[in-house]
Amino acid sequence: MSKTLIRNIGCLYSGDIANPILDADSILIQDGKIAGIGKDLAAEDAQVFDAAGTTVTPCLIDSHVHVAVSEWAPRQSAMEWLNAYAASGITGIVSAGETHVPSRPSDPQGVKALAVLTHKIFSSYRPGGAKVYAGAIIPVIGLTEQDIKDLADLGISHTGEFGLGNAVDPDTAGLIAQWGRKYGVRTQCHTGATFLAGSTGMNTERILGIQPDVICHMAGGGIPIEGMRRFVEELPSWMEICAVNRPSPKFCKALVDMLREKNQFHRLLLGTDTPSGYGIFPHGVWEVITLLCGLCGLEPEVAIAAGSGNTAACYGIQSNTVKLGYAADLIICDAPLGSAYHSATESLKAGVVPGISTVFTDGEVLVSGTGVNAAPPKRAAQKL
Repeated sequence: MSKTLIRNIGCLYSGDIANPILDADSILIQDGKIAGIGKDLAAEDAQVFDAAGTTVTPCLIDSHVHVAVSEWAPRQSAMEWLNAYAASGITGIVSAGETHVPSRPSDPQGVKALAVLTHKIFSSYRPGGAKVYAGAIIPVIGLTEQDIKDLADLGISHTGEFGLGNAVDPDTAGLIAQWGRKYGVRTQCHTGATFLAGSTGMNTERILGIQPDVICHMAGGGIPIEGMRRFVEELPSWMEICAVNRPSPKFCKALVDMLREKNQFHRLLLGTDTPSGYGIFPHGVWEVITLLCGLCGLEPEVAIAAGSGNTAACYGIQSNTVKLGYAADLIICDAPLGSAYHSATESLKAGVVPGISTVFTDGEVLVSGTGVNAAPPKRAAQKL
């Protein structure tokens, strides 16, 4: 039985939007899961880390990545690209459809086979230590209710985006969305113009008719602000902001204000939409968080929850939230070394990515010190 104790935490962000800052200075980890959260916790035979009064957050989740078979990004001629994401504290990777495989199939049997294969690969393969939630079938005409049930039975949590295949209208995609809700498989939907050859533009009325569970990269300008407001008011869907669609600060601020009016920040998800033609963004979720905090007035604890626990709740992931029984995937961070700020919170409020000391997955150190793909922190955690 392994035990780890993180103590002397100055600020503890939970990732749980209902209670985003915890009144605690210690986390006890046992066999990879969070076993205690409180003040002045102690444990015999525990490996102890002193957080030095700095900030602990859950590891982040990228809600929108187009993985291929294995860790391969054909569009960018890149291998092992997800390692840099994990080393930045972004240890959860949600597939939005395995679209970039050359000559990928487009028939029902083919897209199902690709989804099953990719799901099975990433069920045991952790690139750089990241947990990849793959098998996001590309929605095409001809898929049946039984196909969706089969995916659910395999443990696949979601589909890829409507718009990547030819099921794009309420009478085709909408039916798949209904089956998804029946079997607990979330459906995602592209918004706006196309970014990939063979995909379909998705406008406001089409999306309203489909009623997907997740509306992707909303703040990229493809959907007008009036359409965004209709989504917020007329659908229960989660709303996603992605880094590589160059999210407009104006559109981001509009969405933040809409969700604040309705007290519904639990609907906000953050991703990158990589590896697209824009490139690979291993800090992308952090960059969206700092945009929302620095320019849109979102509180750091809410932005952290949008980049972690909100996505976990959407896709049924028992991680990336500081909660008893959840996997201990955690970041110890502070203001970046050499910056004008005194804490991670100050840094985030200014729109600056924090310096990262240590990243844990399942209670074990994944990276620390020079292995971290981020600025060093002013104060670093110490293993005692």
